[in-house]
Amino acid sequence: MKTTLTPTINPANMGFTLSFPNGLDLSVRYGHMSYCDMYNADIKCQNDIDEHISTTNVEIAVYSRLNNEFVWLPDQVLGYVKLHHLSAIINHVSTSNKDAFLAVLADYFTQEKTEISVDTAL
Repeated sequence: MKTTLTPTINPANMGFTLSFPNGLDLSVRYGHMSYCDMYNADIKCQNDIDEHISTTNVEIAVYSRLNNEFVWLPDQVLGYVKLHHLSAIINHVSTSNKDAFLAVLADYFTQEKTEISVDTAL
């Protein structure tokens, strides 16, 4: 299997999923109701997407196609992940390097969910 990218662009769920040969999928979401700085964006149609397409952070999830379950994160998703961490996250998921993946995200796990906001995530 080759690495594939499946885009999702619709008013409710903007983002993409990378599927790797190792059996892991990395879901990256940044639309309305995703845990990112666009969470409260009022997106109802394509014109709204065009106006709200910019984000500085994303929501991620790692899914194992082999086990049919979300893996590596304490919850199914982790929100407000800074974009500059995304390339390292992609690399570590694609190479099944869980320890390095968790090291990149260590600061996110030390904060209470209620404390993680757009301001603290930038």
